[in-house]
Amino acid sequence: MLTSNFEDSKWTDQETGFAMAPNKLIIPVKINIEPYGFVSRYQALSWGANIEDNLKKLIELLVDKKLISIDMLIQGFITSNSYKEANM
Repeated sequence: MLTSNFEDSKWTDQETGFAMAPNKLIIPVKINIEPYGFVSRYQALSWGANIEDNLKKLIELLVDKKLISIDMLIQGFITSNSYKEANM
């Protein structure tokens, strides 16, 4: 989450570098600053005020990267036994 707090932290740049080393998927989410440093090579996901639009963009990105499928997502909702479980 790219916020002014992210930029001000002395640890986030190092943590980002550690995550990138083993080729983990990095999804920068732009709240109020542009990607910089290690994450500047990635297109940031703009996060707005509408949570539904934000989540739709995130799910579309994960489906596009083949990390989840719509079938997996639907199956997760179908097999959940409670709101809490579905939320997880």
